[in-house]
Amino acid sequence: MTQSNSSNTKIRLITEFILLYLGIPVFLRILPIATKRMTGHAFSLPVIPVLLIIFVIIFFILLKDKSFDKKAFVRMPSIKANPKPYLQIAIRFIIGASLLTVLLYFIKPEAILSFPKNKPQFWCVVMCCYPLISVYPQGVIYRALYEHRYAKCFPISLQIFIGALAFACAHIPFGNIYAILFTFIGGIMFLSTYRATNSLILAAIEHALFGDFLFTIGWGQFFFHAGTLATLS
Repeated sequence: MTQSNSSNTKIRLITEFILLYLGIPVFLRILPIATKRMTGHAFSLPVIPVLLIIFVIIFFILLKDKSFDKKAFVRMPSIKANPKPYLQIAIRFIIGASLLTVLLYFIKPEAILSFPKNKPQFWCVVMCCYPLISVYPQGVIYRALYEHRYAKCFPISLQIFIGALAFACAHIPFGNIYAILFTFIGGIMFLSTYRATNSLILAAIEHALFGDFLFTIGWGQFFFHAGTLATLS
C-alpha cells in the first residue's frame, strides 16, 4: 500500500469514527431540541432501538470480516488459568461502588435505592434486560469494533483514552455531565478488560455490574433517555 493510499484509508476510518461515535449521539441529543423549536413538540428517538440496529449491522460486518477473531464474541477466560482480570474487576467494582454511593449521598441522598423501592417491577426488568439489550451490544460497538477497526488510527498511548471518550460520547443524549463522566471512567476499565482478555463477555460482565449498580443505588435517573423511558415504561 502506497503512502497516499494509507493516508486516504486513515482519513476514511477517522471520518467513520467521528460519524459513528460522535455524529449519531449528537444527532439524538439535538433532535428533540430542534423538533421542539420547529413544531412545538419534542420528538425523541429511543436510544435502545437505535443501539440495537447499529449493533446488528456491526455484528454482521465483524462476522464477515476474516481478520476479526470471532471467538471474542463468546470467549470466557478461565479463572483458574488467569485469575488476574477477575481480581481486577472485583477490586474496581468494590472501590467504584463505594465511591458512587458516597457521592450520591452528598449530591442527592433521597435518590438512594429509590428505584427498587418505588418501581420494583420496572427495576427487575432493567436488571435482567439491561445486560442483554444494552451492555453486550455496546461492547460490540465500543470495544470489538473500535479495537479492530479504529484504534490503529491513533497513537498507542491514546487508544484507550480515545476509546473511552467515544464510549462517553454515546451518553450525550442523556444530557447530563454525570452520565458522560461516569461512562468515560467506565470506558477505560471496560476497554482495558477487553484488551487484556479479548473477551467481550468478561468486559460485558464488568459493564453490567457497574450499570446495574448505578440503576439500583439511585444514579439511574441520569442514564434514562426520554425516548427510551417512554418506550420501556
